Amino acid sequence: MSDAYLIGLGLTVCSAALVSAAAHLMSPTVRIWRSAHHVVPALALAVPPGPLDDFPDPADFAELDELGEVDAVDFYLCPSEQRHRPHAIHADGSRTCWHCGHNTPGEPVTLTESFEPEYVRPAQADCPNCGCCTAALCERGATVIVECFGLTHEDTRDNVRGCPCSSETTHGTASWRAGKLRVTMHATSSRPLEVDVEAALRAVAAGVDMVEHSEQLAPLTMRRYVGFVDSVPALTELGATYLAARDEPRFTTPVEVESVDVKARTARVIVVGWSLTDGVTVLLDQLTTATKLKPEELPGRFLEAKANCRTKHADDIVLTEIELAPPLPSSWTAKDIPLVEDRDENEALAPSVEAADV
Repeated sequence: MSDAYLIGLGLTVCSAALVSAAAHLMSPTVRIWRSAHHVVPALALAVPPGPLDDFPDPADFAELDELGEVDAVDFYLCPSEQRHRPHAIHADGSRTCWHCGHNTPGEPVTLTESFEPEYVRPAQADCPNCGCCTAALCERGATVIVECFGLTHEDTRDNVRGCPCSSETTHGTASWRAGKLRVTMHATSSRPLEVDVEAALRAVAAGVDMVEHSEQLAPLTMRRYVGFVDSVPALTELGATYLAARDEPRFTTPVEVESVDVKARTARVIVVGWSLTDGVTVLLDQLTTATKLKPEELPGRFLEAKANCRTKHADDIVLTEIELAPPLPSSWTAKDIPLVEDRDENEALAPSVEAADV
């Protein structure tokens, strides 16, 4: 057999293999397989999960979206990690964990539209509460601290910047709760604001002349502790939260988890040192990160945390230094402690609350 014949045969086989591989890669199944086993794990290693937000970097998601390898991103239970993680949702109904790359099969999505070049995804309903987002986007954005902005393709991201439905300044959003937690941790840390900067913040709160504190306004504005109304410095809610955390005593108190809402990423807890009956809503991710428990394992569990137990409103309660605690003795549960209207008397009746250093 001649060398020329062998070379020609080899070229023919290689060409056929390349054509077959190219056709195979163009199929939806292999396109999804590449997304599940090559692209996502690499991004997961590059984007470690944060303590409060498990979503990947929006820029990385936008890159995959441009390639047509991801149709959406949302939280699901990862069978490999047994935790709710962000997943890339593919056109065939399968989903891929953004952190470990585990691929979960799903039911194929039945579409009446053709995915030809002229295909356009059907428009989603506009959000009735803002003029910039869809209703579905705002529903998700309100439950994650990256807000609607972090869940939007980079080409249209500027259109939803500051969306009120998910904003840090909007009561009840995940970003709002995370902001109060962040500020409280800053105020009670070993490195709070510099003395002169905090003095300037208190001057803004008091409404006094800011001439002598003008140089300290820049760091306060950057932290969003101070804003401006008609060019006059004004205290923001974050600034008020900081000052309250600096001035209010914090106590070590038992905390009972009553329920969790996985979709809203929140949990309802009873902060014993504050009230034996009124629930407090906190970020679910804060509890799962602190306890290493799955969401479904939290209801009925007792935790221990530091809290501003003398505040008047449930929404102002901020938990820090959360850890697991053994169940309370029966004599300390709500049904065995007589309730009185005076909060000071209630505090005296709760023997589990101990003063903590601020």
